[in-house]
This record gives sequence, C-alpha cells and structure tokens, in this order.
Amino acid sequence: MTDIFRRIIEVGISVTALIVLSPLLLLVALLVYVTSPGGVLYCSKRIGINEKPFTLYKFRSMVSGADKMGALNVAHTDSRVTPIGRFLRTTKLDELPQFINVLIGNVTLIGPRADIPEYIEKLPEQKKKLILSVKPGLSDWASLFAFTQYVDFAKTDDPDKYHITYIHPIKIALQEYYVRNHSLTMDFHIFFLTALRMVKINLAIPAYVQRIIDEAKNNILKQKIDNGYH
Repeated sequence: MTDIFRRIIEVGISVTALIVLSPLLLLVALLVYVTSPGGVLYCSKRIGINEKPFTLYKFRSMVSGADKMGALNVAHTDSRVTPIGRFLRTTKLDELPQFINVLIGNVTLIGPRADIPEYIEKLPEQKKKLILSVKPGLSDWASLFAFTQYVDFAKTDDPDKYHITYIHPIKIALQEYYVRNHSLTMDFHIFFLTALRMVKINLAIPAYVQRIIDEAKNNILKQKIDNGYH
C-alpha cells in the first residue's frame, strides 16, 4: 500500500509540475536552442533499479558532444558549459525535464541519484546491490550534500579525481544510509530541504546525516594517511 501511495503522489506531483512549469520549460528550451547548436535535451545513460539502464533527461547545458571532450565532472567554469548552461546549472533548472522520468516511472521523487555506468562499475558488489535495490530519485541526502559540487570542481585541476576521492565516497555512504532507513517522513524531509535549496534557502541538514558525512570524511582522511599522504 505504501508503494501505491508513493506512486500516486509522485505521478500527481510530476504531472502538476510539468503543467505549471510548462511556460518556463518552453522558455528554457527556446534559450538552449537559440544560444548554441545541438539538441534541447541532453540524454544521459544511467543505471537504475536492479542494474537496469535507462535514459535520464536534462536540458543541455554544454556544447554538443561535450561528454566525449573532457572530464566527466564539470565545474561551472568549464569551457564546455554554454553561457545559458552556466545559469541552468547554478539554478538547477537543467534538472526540470527529469519530471518526465518520474512520470515514465524509471525515477522517483526521492531516492539515490542515478549514476553513470562508469561509477556504478567501480562500486563493490555489496554496495552496488544495496543502492540499486531501490528506484533512483531526483534528490536524496547525497544530492543535498553535493548541491554545489560544481564550485568545488572549479578549485581543482582534476575534477574527476577530486570527485572519486572526496565526494563519491560520501555520496555512497549517504545513499547506503538512505536505502537502509528511508521512510515517507524522511522522503518529505528531503523533498522540503531540496525545494528550499532550489530557491537559495539553505537550511542545515539533520545532525544524524551530518554525522554520516563526518564519518565518511574521517575514513577518507584515514585512507590517505594509510596510503602515505600527509
């Protein structure tokens, strides 16, 4: 019954969002189309529940073919990002077409963010099975933690290495926690915090989530020390 109730809510919200936001969606689509060559949407291959691949939709924020021209992780200062794309990324408006994914049913509102195959393949089998045992979502604790990761990427010469070393392990820890402990109450909490972040209101994440982040950071530091880095 909980799954049915959740599906009814997510379909209702996604349909309402697509209708209410349709003028904005059309405006953004027009701006993307007239400001740089290429399609309006960026179709990204992601891995969903039970390791089933699917296509995730975003407004295109980079030059056409950018995913074959450099790092996987992109700073807002990356030359591949279009002028309108920079605005879309910082405001998260590029994510709005993902309500189509929610309506289709391969993504839910709240759940671990669907990752690209390259990162899924790097996960230990146990972690992979756990995280991919639930449907991916538009937002989760990991998304809130990494809400402005594009700023951090601009501070390093190797965004991919920075991501896999300092961000990805924390995301995985948060996703594991979510899968093991998620509830409707937690989902509403994440939805509420995400909506506020979208309008630049940054409420603190709960203390128990911050403890997971701190523990993951300590594990990263310990691993660096064990590997001989100071």
